[in-house]
Amino acid sequence: MEVVRRQKKLEKYSIYLAVFFALIALKRDWKTLGPKLEGKIHIYCGDMDNYYLNNAVYLVEEFLKSSTNPFYAGEVDYGDRAEHCWNGDHNLPNHLSRLRYNVMRLPKILERIKRPLRPGRTLAVGDISSSEIWTSFCKN
Repeated sequence: MEVVRRQKKLEKYSIYLAVFFALIALKRDWKTLGPKLEGKIHIYCGDMDNYYLNNAVYLVEEFLKSSTNPFYAGEVDYGDRAEHCWNGDHNLPNHLSRLRYNVMRLPKILERIKRPLRPGRTLAVGDISSSEIWTSFCKN
């Protein structure tokens, strides 16, 4: 029993470290990562995460909100009394909202596609331009 308890404790610590090391990388490399990640960071976390990841996410959020050149332009959202794997749905419990990820994310994807890009940026996929993708999407 003691071995299982220690293993669980180590797993929680390892997960926390993974988020913490990601924060270190973001801080260290924001000049190069920031432009690539602008508007693409969306973090959803239960404020009672089983692995205490909410504590690490608070630190990441603090850094992101202070980011400049560019500002991260994403979102960090917490589920009130929500556990690990909370996904941003404030209305349904996890076991139901997990079944509708595609529906939940579609409005954000469409909003991102509509937003103008910074000069020199493109949403092109292969040889297809972002306007062609958007036109094709709207037809269907």
